[in-house]
Amino acid sequence: MFVVAPTIGIARTLNYYAYYPFWQGYFETLGFKIVLSPPTSKEILDQGVKDALAEACLPVKLYFGHISYLKSRADYLFIPRIVNLNKKTVYCPKFLGLPDMIKYTYSDLPSVIDIRIDNRTYRDSLLMASINLASQFGFSKFQGFKAYQEGLKRQKIYDVLLSKGYLPINEINLNSPKHFSRKSSFKVALLGYPYLVYDNYVNLKVLEFFNQNEVQVLTAEQVAPNLRKQYIPFTNKKRLFWTFSDRVLSSFQYYLQNIPDLKGVIHLTAFGCGPDFSVDRIMEIDAGEKQIPYLTLTIDEHTGEAGLITRVEAFLDMLKRKAARGD
Repeated sequence: MFVVAPTIGIARTLNYYAYYPFWQGYFETLGFKIVLSPPTSKEILDQGVKDALAEACLPVKLYFGHISYLKSRADYLFIPRIVNLNKKTVYCPKFLGLPDMIKYTYSDLPSVIDIRIDNRTYRDSLLMASINLASQFGFSKFQGFKAYQEGLKRQKIYDVLLSKGYLPINEINLNSPKHFSRKSSFKVALLGYPYLVYDNYVNLKVLEFFNQNEVQVLTAEQVAPNLRKQYIPFTNKKRLFWTFSDRVLSSFQYYLQNIPDLKGVIHLTAFGCGPDFSVDRIMEIDAGEKQIPYLTLTIDEHTGEAGLITRVEAFLDMLKRKAARGD
């Protein structure tokens, strides 16, 4: 189709940790070359803080930093508006507005692919978006459908790896996963949105800390989607409105009810996240009723590694003393 394969820039943050395998399979099947931004660094964060609105949350500031890196290195920037995939919950409105925020911030952007995906509008809007996007580049509907199928195949492989304890720290590699949750009788749930939990710069290497201290880390994504569905009605038979919040809470309920030797729960959250305020309070109350120790770690662009790890160390010491007493 193309003499030289066009390059698609994808930011290594936000939806990267949730859906990158699908889009990797989709674009590569159509012959595109994907350009990823590098793992988050101080330079990327500083650039994002400079470019984004001061009121934006840390994840959005990070996204600006990653886009700033990509905008001169790709023919297209892929910034989809993923509104709804399960007909029940929606994604954060800041995510939905990212294409517009990016377009009105930078004047030297390549073309932005901002397809909208909303299953409340169509039965399978992801399939329709995949076919329509392929047609915009001159591919047939059949070619778009085949690319969509390859995307689904890789996404399924990714979900299986996650459920087996694969931790996609800074990167997603389906062929040779590098990081797995250590197997241990000392289990701690580290719950939060995937773009916080798996970004080694953002989480200040807390996953590495637990691995060094022989703690088995349980994340929200390790609970398979079919299992999470069984624990969605977490309170008064209702579910949260936001997709990632709903995922965190349903996984939390699964661990609370199915891991008898769960030692503690840590909630990793970004300062100023509105949905997370409700998530944090609900988990704190429910963990207290089960007498499970609970810690909230709130991070922003000013959070230092020493201070955060000190809090985690103190929490872990408390858990070990509690376990030694047989409480």
